[in-house]
Amino acid sequence: MCLDRGSADVQQFSQWLLEVGHGQNMVDNAQIRLPEHMRVNNMESLIESIYPDVHVNPPPPPEYFLNQMILAP
Repeated sequence: MCLDRGSADVQQFSQWLLEVGHGQNMVDNAQIRLPEHMRVNNMESLIESIYPDVHVNPPPPPEYFLNQMILAP
């Protein structure tokens, strides 16, 4: 896994992902417990954290989105 070669933060995230994959970090109703730093209060905050400065004028070039993504099953 390429995350193993990253910084301490990347390695910590990698470990968290592995634990989630093994069914750990769950609350009683089988929901995943997200660390506080992964939480946002609203949709605008989510978009801004994933795509900073996406609302600038002119908009970013298409290549901008190659390095920003949301991982989902």
